[in-house]
Amino acid sequence: IDQIRLATPTTDSTRLPTVLEGASGFLYYVSVAGITGLQQAAQTSIDAAVTRLKAHTDLPVAVGFGVRTPEQAAA
Repeated sequence: IDQIRLATPTTDSTRLPTVLEGASGFLYYVSVAGITGLQQAAQTSIDAAVTRLKAHTDLPVAVGFGVRTPEQAAA
């Protein structure tokens, strides 16, 4: 069973090694702080965050981006 770790917009360079330690499978990036679906992250900030995370791990990075409704999921 893989241990999926979470990184957020507030995960800084000091905390990131702790997040990545023991992670397997993939790293999940929570792109928006707060309740899912209430806010949207800017594409440029997501791109920058994923680039930064990939510089520190070979794991794939999955991005959570605030899908809240069935209609949003279908789009």
